[in-house]
Amino acid sequence: MTLSVRRVALLIDPAPSLLLPLAVGLAKAGYDLAFSTPSGADRRVLAVLRSLGRRGLPLDRSAGPDRIVDEVRNHFGRLDLVVVEPERARGGVVRGSTARSRERAPIVSPALGAARATLELLGASGGSIVRIVYAPGSGGGARLDPSEIAATRQLGHALGPKMRANAVAVPRGDGDGIGFDTHAASIVRTVLFLAGSRLLNGEVISLR
Repeated sequence: MTLSVRRVALLIDPAPSLLLPLAVGLAKAGYDLAFSTPSGADRRVLAVLRSLGRRGLPLDRSAGPDRIVDEVRNHFGRLDLVVVEPERARGGVVRGSTARSRERAPIVSPALGAARATLELLGASGGSIVRIVYAPGSGGGARLDPSEIAATRQLGHALGPKMRANAVAVPRGDGDGIGFDTHAASIVRTVLFLAGSRLLNGEVISLR
């Protein structure tokens, strides 16, 4: 009897309205989950993962990227997917970087949630990074910052063909992060689509 390989996703400090939808979506898609969340949210995420037969690993939001990846490596032994919101990560869990990760800084900044150790694990599994980025306004007239498109393309081309990096662009709502819970289901579906695609790399899918 052949046992299926359990995939592992790293979810870095998502917007509150995305936390549980992403955890549920990733778990149902077959991922165990390492995650950083605001204080007190980890119990809810762990309970959801257990109910779906998946393993969970809460992470210290204040830790640097190398420490986070070491914990993932020690706990799961692999990494297949990183989901990160660069805008939130700039001031959060991945703001630090050690000498080991600074070697890749021109290609993979701490805001992308990808230290060199992350790339080593993703490379071993042929994994991917999915960035969640924001258009500066809501509605049909919203336009994504060209720098986000360029950053996604640069990262994807730098990592390919074995690894991939893509992004989902989300209209910004009122307040911090995702402003409308109604976008959550579409975001999760798009993240899973990009994570599973072997053809797309350096691409941005925009939601309306």
